[in-house]
Amino acid sequence: MEVEVVVRTDSALLPGRTHDISESGMSAILPVELREGQEVELQIRLPRAAETMRAIVRNRNVYRHGFEFVRPLHGIFEAITSA
Repeated sequence: MEVEVVVRTDSALLPGRTHDISESGMSAILPVELREGQEVELQIRLPRAAETMRAIVRNRNVYRHGFEFVRPLHGIFEAITSA
């Protein structure tokens, strides 16, 4: 699923696009490089709702970042596809 995401760090709001998303994490393309291990807030604009959650940067390859959600998104995908 590719949707808009805004990443909030201690010092910036960064717009981006998700590439892969699951209940436990996601990858996204951002305009800057974040540190591995950095905790951020993600604002994901899903088709039927917006979700805000905490995540940790687990890996990066230049501007593509892998995030692990602090709390899994249980039930979010069922709500999106059932409406």
